[in-house]
Amino acid sequence: MALADPVRRSIIARLSRGPATVNELAEPFEISKQAVSKHIQVLEQAVHLVRLLFLRGQRFLLALTGVGEDVVDAGA
Repeated sequence: MALADPVRRSIIARLSRGPATVNELAEPFEISKQAVSKHIQVLEQAVHLVRLLFLRGQRFLLALTGVGEDVVDAGA
């Protein structure tokens, strides 16, 4: 289950406040950016996570359609 992982719940909580880059999402964790990217890939398949492409990199945006507010609250 994708949302059972505490790192993924934290990523969801962070994205509920607005778009973020992988670097921004990785800051609070003692894991590599590659590990955060893997968590993002899982979330993209499990919930409505949108990848926004910009000229200077990528930002991720959470679309809460289909994801209960309790998921966001649990990650905070």
